Amino acid sequence: MHACPVCDTLWRMEGVPQNSSLYCPRCDHCLTTQRARGFEAALACSFAALVLLSVSATHPFMTFSASGKETSMTLLDSALALFRYQEDVLGGIVFTLIFLAPALLLLSQCALLVLLRQQRVSTWTPRLARMVHALKSWNMIEVFLVSVFVSAAKLASMAQLELGIAFFSFVGFTLCTLTAIYLLDDVQLWRQIEAQTS
Repeated sequence: MHACPVCDTLWRMEGVPQNSSLYCPRCDHCLTTQRARGFEAALACSFAALVLLSVSATHPFMTFSASGKETSMTLLDSALALFRYQEDVLGGIVFTLIFLAPALLLLSQCALLVLLRQQRVSTWTPRLARMVHALKSWNMIEVFLVSVFVSAAKLASMAQLELGIAFFSFVGFTLCTLTAIYLLDDVQLWRQIEAQTS
């Protein structure tokens, strides 16, 4: 038996057809979605997101030009600049939310999906699955991306703004991360873990 995460209605999941979803009969919340090769697609998106994150962190993100002066920044500079201005707490929060937490989420998800694919599930695999679930709530990269768009629109009126390769990589990283999270169904994940540990 499973409980609906919204209304706590108990439900029994039986055979869910491929490419279909099961909804709660009381609150109409989507309980689970059975996708064909969903785990493989989630693994591919997670790996692609890690590659794009590494590009975003090591290449120019934006370049500003005003009054003959040019300034270039990377993704990590958004957090490091706060440390330079003695805003350690805020800098730590920004670094955690836009880099550390998403990187840990993607690495954990890749490791978990590789173990499931190779059928090498062990007793600590459930801990890894719980870690992936917990890190999802710390994923706020889409909020950061929206704030970047707003800031870029305002800066464009005051200085010449050039978007670097890291900016477009970060957009791709955000899309791949959100897709990987969407494709990894929690109910199907735990069923797969239980099937391989039993």
